[in-house]
Amino acid sequence: MLLFFPCPRFVMKYYKKYPSVQVIIKTGITEELFNMLKSNQIDLVYTLDNKIFVDELSLKYENEETCVLVTSPTNVNQLEIKQITDILDAPIILTEEKTTYRFELEKILSIEQLIISPFLEIGNTGVIIDLLKKGLGFPFLPLYTIEEYIKTNELKVISLEGNYEVKMWAQIFCHKDKWLAPHMQGFIELVKQMNDESG
Repeated sequence: MLLFFPCPRFVMKYYKKYPSVQVIIKTGITEELFNMLKSNQIDLVYTLDNKIFVDELSLKYENEETCVLVTSPTNVNQLEIKQITDILDAPIILTEEKTTYRFELEKILSIEQLIISPFLEIGNTGVIIDLLKKGLGFPFLPLYTIEEYIKTNELKVISLEGNYEVKMWAQIFCHKDKWLAPHMQGFIELVKQMNDESG
């Protein structure tokens, strides 16, 4: 099965349920993934973006998600962080420039005539989280990718004056004419289940 899904914890749970299914993860911007879906190069697309409607595609799941600035508790304790300007000179880590939630953060900052200049741009959330757990960086990430580390106090959401949270929509699409095999339907159901558990 070919798909895009960004959460390693999900992949582990999915493997336990469907160990014989070959999973290939493709990452890319939403438009590229949709083109792959339309040409049957992938089976499902999980995207985090503004709410999307595409006529040729069938929406199977959607949920509003929050993106937040986050760091290690050590950084919060060492630095007096109250305003966004307190971290603009710190080692900011951002996902790639075409990522929608990054664009939304930059749009908020541009209204205040502020520019965020990351020291690292990377599309791999797992690498960002590993760096965070070692005490490096101030990334902007979807909350669901880090909530298990927040619960164990390994990471901390940065509370700032003003609203720098971004709301996006997690959506799962398949081709409108595609029959969903049981393992594909199981993928969608597991996403719903994990969302219910975290919410």
